[in-house]
Amino acid sequence: MIYKLTDNAKEILGGTIVYQVELTEDCIYGEIGTLGGYIQSEENLSGNAWVSEDAVVYGDAVVYGDAQICDNAVVRGNAEVRGDTLLCHNVVVQGNARISGNTRIYDNAKVYGNAVVFNNVVIYGNARVFGDSVTCFDDAVIYGDATIFGNAQVSGNAKVSGNAEVYGDANIYGSARVKGDAKISGDVRIHGDSIVSGTFETTPLQIQGSRHFFNISKQNEITIGCHVFSIDHWLENYENLGKLAGYTESQVREYKSYIDLAKLLSNIN
Repeated sequence: MIYKLTDNAKEILGGTIVYQVELTEDCIYGEIGTLGGYIQSEENLSGNAWVSEDAVVYGDAVVYGDAQICDNAVVRGNAEVRGDTLLCHNVVVQGNARISGNTRIYDNAKVYGNAVVFNNVVIYGNARVFGDSVTCFDDAVIYGDATIFGNAQVSGNAKVSGNAEVYGDANIYGSARVKGDAKISGDVRIHGDSIVSGTFETTPLQIQGSRHFFNISKQNEITIGCHVFSIDHWLENYENLGKLAGYTESQVREYKSYIDLAKLLSNIN
């Protein structure tokens, strides 16, 4: 260990007594004698991990590896934080949550329940990640007031933001973007370069076209590349929009067929 417990103690929520830590060797966190944050016992902190400022680790929570807990962050319950993870600001990790890899969690984000977060995930803002077996991994980014819960998964380069909710057995992956007031649930799969802001309980139409990704982004709305319009607007203007985007005549016909399919599906639903 790179630290020792000091006699500097304070009482926190629930009457738990925690003790300030002090470096016992020179390292990246400072020189010998540098004071850090607070832990309940040596069982909470091991390896090269460090707790600084007013951060607190207590209960049966463990922080190890090269993890850093700083500012006012709290790790408690049976949570486990390891690897090169960085938790800062007002983050709370609790319950049976497992955080590892190069994960970065900051601002007022919370991770709890049985959530598992690893690799290079970034969570910030007021985002919440929790549930029975929710998993976030790879280079996923979750921010704003987004909520991931249930058995949902977010991975790849996917981003979930705004007031979006992803739950049930939903799976967001690839370079997909779920934003705004989107609600994704059930067995829905959002993937590729999809941009989604609507409510879906079944997987919406998503096609990797020859030029840009095509998807239904919410009811009666289509996204092609970075352009978002109603289905009717696309039907009325697809030729001009295609030409402005440099599409060949063949590609214009290709994407018109996708728009027709989306219109057909909207009439069925």
